[in-house]
Amino acid sequence: MSEFILQPMVKVNSFQWISNFPTSSQVCKESLELVFPTIINSLGKEHLINSNKSGMLEVSILLTDNKRIQELNKYFLGKNKPTNVLAFPADLSNIPNETDLLVGDIILAWETILNEANRDNKSISSHVSHLLIHGFLHLLGYDHQSDITSKKMENLEIMCLKILNIKNPYSGEQK
Repeated sequence: MSEFILQPMVKVNSFQWISNFPTSSQVCKESLELVFPTIINSLGKEHLINSNKSGMLEVSILLTDNKRIQELNKYFLGKNKPTNVLAFPADLSNIPNETDLLVGDIILAWETILNEANRDNKSISSHVSHLLIHGFLHLLGYDHQSDITSKKMENLEIMCLKILNIKNPYSGEQK
């Protein structure tokens, strides 16, 4: 069995996060750390991460605003609009075994997340945790490009959210 330590690194470059959600960095770190064992245990033996026996897995998290995420979305994905979360996985294919790994970057946009949370009657904390888990799963290769992969990713998200006492966002129930 592989043993990894997760190291979330949070950078805040939008005052809106600090003034409206001062515990955002802590929520990001704690959310991922609590669900990390479940996520790692879900990876198949063939996953690139499991070719390492142990080590530090780093994830970079940027808490930003709609303007910055729109710029990134346009530049990298060709979509000239803000979004709630972007995830950019690192290329792990050429990393030597027994090496600490940066698995990628997750970017969250304050205004979009706030609007969605208000629209769906969710707490900001719950919505951020969900989007962060969603982004982290993308870093590890999960996607929602087909019904099968979408269901697999959604089920793992639901399992992780349950660990955090957050209701299933796909069932129509809100917290």
